Amino acid sequence: MKKRNIVSVPFESILCDKSFNSREIYDGIKELAESIKTDGLLQPIGVTRRKDPHGENEYYLIYGFRRYLAISQIREDIGFDAFAELDVVLNEGNMEDLRIRNLKENIERDHLKPAELSKAICTLVNAGMKQEEIALRLGRPQSWISLHYKVATKLSTKARNMYEDGNLTLEQAVNLADIPEDNQNDIVDKVLDAPSRAAARKIVKTAAKEAQEGKRKYATKSRPTLKNLTQLVSDASFAAESANMVSEEEAFWKGVSAGLRVSLGDFEFIELHPDGTEYVDVNYHAKTAKLKADATSVESAESTDDAVDEEAPKPKKRGRPRGKKNEVSKSL
Repeated sequence: MKKRNIVSVPFESILCDKSFNSREIYDGIKELAESIKTDGLLQPIGVTRRKDPHGENEYYLIYGFRRYLAISQIREDIGFDAFAELDVVLNEGNMEDLRIRNLKENIERDHLKPAELSKAICTLVNAGMKQEEIALRLGRPQSWISLHYKVATKLSTKARNMYEDGNLTLEQAVNLADIPEDNQNDIVDKVLDAPSRAAARKIVKTAAKEAQEGKRKYATKSRPTLKNLTQLVSDASFAAESANMVSEEEAFWKGVSAGLRVSLGDFEFIELHPDGTEYVDVNYHAKTAKLKADATSVESAESTDDAVDEEAPKPKKRGRPRGKKNEVSKSL
């Protein structure tokens, strides 16, 4: 086990930046202060050493923020002579190393709220760390890291606020993250109005399942193929040509069809708005039928040409006269 580098430093030289800490809510500071008054500081806080502009040592707090705040409270209550010197653990490393130690310390000592974990993991990923590395450093499964990162990045503002306030569980937040952000607020309202936790859980899971089923399944798991895009054009064209389609929706689907066909190279963008009101050449199925008819005509013409060629006399093959063999046989 690696030996910790413990030194004694002036309390006033320790700088506390709460924005560095994974924890955002500090509960039980008063109770912790009373415990430290009675038993002393049983576990030292962690700092990293830096030089100020004058070359003097400064110590930035890395972990032990609750203990630091409790000692600050004691010093305010009984005087600044208390805990004038403090035992600390010196930590070295880059910013990502120090953030990992902060997060790990918070997880081991007192469970962070799910929202605090999610935000801390998101910070590490945004700093350039891979999820596999974070999982390895924290001793947690990568799936656990992925779930927390997912809810930190894919929740609407309202859903995120509910999650941070503790009104949504991690499971509910994960399911909400599978739902488009525009629809999440309605689901959050239904969850808050649910008569029981089981009912709330069912609401979110059902909505997430429906959202996943609504996504189009492509033949490949990556980019859509030309065949998929062609099918989308066909679907949009059928929608535009439907007899029950209202004019606004018909114009929308014509636009979708025309835009896709421009992307596929069927025609140029300048052909879309000749009079500013209608799209041209968007009747996909009519054009497809015409192309097939033209192709059939070409094949028919080629077949006719072949038939004419067959009626023409064929040149005779040159070879040995038929009677030659018999004459030779007779002579033998």
